[in-house]
Amino acid sequence: MGCCSGRLQKHMNEPSLMMIKEGQEIVDKTYFSNASSNYMSIRSNHYSKQFNVASIESKHLNQELEELSLALSNMNLEKIEEVFESSTRITIDAIFHSWAENPKTIGELAIHQFGIFVTEKGLAHEPLFIESIKKTEIVDKLLEYAKSQERDKYEAAVLALCSLLENQAFSEILIKKNALAIFIKHLNDEKEWLRGTAALCCRNLYVARPRMQQEFIDGKGSEQLLKLLRSENSITVFETILNLLDLILDDKDRIQINIKEKLQDLCIIDELDRIIMETSIYDQDTINEAAKFKILFN
Repeated sequence: MGCCSGRLQKHMNEPSLMMIKEGQEIVDKTYFSNASSNYMSIRSNHYSKQFNVASIESKHLNQELEELSLALSNMNLEKIEEVFESSTRITIDAIFHSWAENPKTIGELAIHQFGIFVTEKGLAHEPLFIESIKKTEIVDKLLEYAKSQERDKYEAAVLALCSLLENQAFSEILIKKNALAIFIKHLNDEKEWLRGTAALCCRNLYVARPRMQQEFIDGKGSEQLLKLLRSENSITVFETILNLLDLILDDKDRIQINIKEKLQDLCIIDELDRIIMETSIYDQDTINEAAKFKILFN
């Protein structure tokens, strides 16, 4: 009796994160952070917007660069799509991006610049832009780049796709194109920055979609996602906890028992306990999110 009483008292003292309705646990997500993702504001930071591009392959380099600049300024999607195909080799005299490889072709530069432009102008939320891009093969070409074996190509593509996935309308487009498996693959990359960005892409495809959440589980995405909890970067861990929250909840914020049990089998409680104890590594916001998320497994 004393043991059970103690457990009950502990549960009553915890925040009312959950309620039981019709036998199902429903989570009040307002107890968790609703901060905008840091991945695009920090992880995709481009160091240099002023840089020189050189090439030994093409006498038409300046013309191609001017065409790209004009196409972006006018958001000429057909021309941007065309420039994606350029294989003109280039070198850039600066570190272009905080973690991604420098683009090695005009096509890769176009993909980077396209992603930057979409983010800075908020185009992913413009209905006209969404309808216009559906009439092109831009998304298909970005997915082909994302499937490449060449790091400079797939990093550029994942960043650009992440900028589009700020809008759920693009999530639906990518779901129909079976893009989730591509991002799950990148969760196993050697670069933590890319893994974090791929995790955000996955989240934007599975959030509030039980079918996609199960597909993510079946594709071994949960195993890779939990590995990000072992990062020593507080932002990475903070984001990963929120991504896991969106994985475990269905479209009505109900805890999905099968996914909860899967995460328990992967020892998520041990990972959360470790984060909570590592006060010298993680900031208080991250520790708080870990503690709140752990309550869902009590």
